[in-house]
Amino acid sequence: MSLDTTYSILPKDLSGSRTKNRFRQEMLWGISKIYDLYLENPDDFFVIFDYVCDIEVGFNDTLHFYQVKIKDTSSPFSISDLIRKKSGHSYLSLLFSLKVNNQIKSINVVSNTKLSIKNTILQNSEIIPFESLEDDEKKKI
Repeated sequence: MSLDTTYSILPKDLSGSRTKNRFRQEMLWGISKIYDLYLENPDDFFVIFDYVCDIEVGFNDTLHFYQVKIKDTSSPFSISDLIRKKSGHSYLSLLFSLKVNNQIKSINVVSNTKLSIKNTILQNSEIIPFESLEDDEKKKI
C-alpha cells in the first residue's frame, strides 16, 4: 500500500486546530521537529500540522504521529490521565487506532510536563517505549 493511500484512509481530526490556546505550543514543538529532521535527514520529509494527529511526520515511506499534550500546571501526567476517556476515546486509544499498517512506524505523546508512572516521576526522559512499561501499566493502557 502506498504512503498516500495509507494516509488517505486515516480519520481526520481538526479539533486541535480550533483550540488556539494549545495550538501555539503544538506549532512551536512542530517547528522544532522540522529543524531536527532537517539536521538528521535533509533529503526528503514532510510535516503536517493538525490533520490526523497534532503533528504528522513522513519520511522513508513511513509515517510518525505525535499528539502534543499541554498542562497548565507543573503536575505530571499519569497513565490514568492519558487513558481517561473523552468523547468515548482516550488520548492513547485514538493514537493506537492510527496503527493501521507497517508504514506507520511510531505513535507518540509529547508533553510539556513529566510523566508519572506508579508514583515515580520520570526525570529527563525524552522517550519512553511502551515495551519498557511494567505489565500492570500496559494492561491499563
